[in-house]
Amino acid sequence: MPRRPWQTEEWKKRRKEILLIRNKCEWCGKTEKLQIAHKKHAVWQDDNPQYLLCADKDIRILCPGCHLADHKNLTPCPTCDGWKVKWNEVCSKCFRKEHPQEESWDAGLKQCFDEEDDDDYYDD
Repeated sequence: MPRRPWQTEEWKKRRKEILLIRNKCEWCGKTEKLQIAHKKHAVWQDDNPQYLLCADKDIRILCPGCHLADHKNLTPCPTCDGWKVKWNEVCSKCFRKEHPQEESWDAGLKQCFDEEDDDDYYDD
């Protein structure tokens, strides 16, 4: 079975060079068990030299917890120590703090889904 790009000696050498310069998690600041994450999650292929040739601007250094969050489309919330979905400005906790009047939206949605079905609606 062919070796994966991150198992090659060439990549291990490149990884070591990168981590000498960029030696902490870019999201939380941890300095142990660092991993190199591609900003654009691409499908690798056994003979894909692009994996090894990635430019510094195409990667980020993350600890295992932050790397997992990245793969789940989460990023650190800029206003607290929570996580937010990449396309949101802040996490849901901070959003609710900033917009307390919209708490009723959650209650309204819950009420819609909790109500019994109206039998007349489904009659043919």
